[in-house]
Amino acid sequence: MIKLLIKHIPFLLLTPFLCFFSGVFFPEMGMRAAILGFCISAGVASSNILNRSNLENSKMSFQLSLLLIGFIIGIISGVLISLVPVDSYVHAYSNRRKHDGFVIVPFAFAYTLPSEIFTAAVYNILILYAYCIRFFSKFISFIAVVSAAFLSYVTIGLFPSPTPFLLTGGIIFRAFPFAILWFTAAAIADPAFTYKRWQKRTGYEEENK
Repeated sequence: MIKLLIKHIPFLLLTPFLCFFSGVFFPEMGMRAAILGFCISAGVASSNILNRSNLENSKMSFQLSLLLIGFIIGIISGVLISLVPVDSYVHAYSNRRKHDGFVIVPFAFAYTLPSEIFTAAVYNILILYAYCIRFFSKFISFIAVVSAAFLSYVTIGLFPSPTPFLLTGGIIFRAFPFAILWFTAAAIADPAFTYKRWQKRTGYEEENK
């Protein structure tokens, strides 16, 4: 198992590096994206290792383990993300009053611990399941991951007083870039991005020739 974990190290390093750039205009938001990207990748790595027998036999399974992994990793990532201050990000909007007819107000509501955990858990669960589709179709999986990020970010709307302007801006400039960068990192470095890659890197392919 340790050997399999080591094979995931490039994936676990590349995803936070690339995801950071989805929040590059505000360094703390980039850091939060990096943490979330790392945690989702840790969830993927956990799933790969737990379901290694399916990968070795070219079998895909939407197992309930993904739900449990996503939930646990979501809680962990939500707690870690909540430790990153968002002062400059909030301040950038706090003094604005109106834009295109919408009232712009400070949105500390989006950065309470319960909302951080909830949103991070939704991100983890939805993206884990969307990413599984890659074994059927890489393109559909990509669209599903982007859609999952969109839906996850929209959960901010479940908390008090989000404005349409802020939600739209966050989706365009944070959620979509995050999903694209995360999927790119996965395509490059996830040892289980395809069955063939997994079998080759674990030596299963050579053993069964």
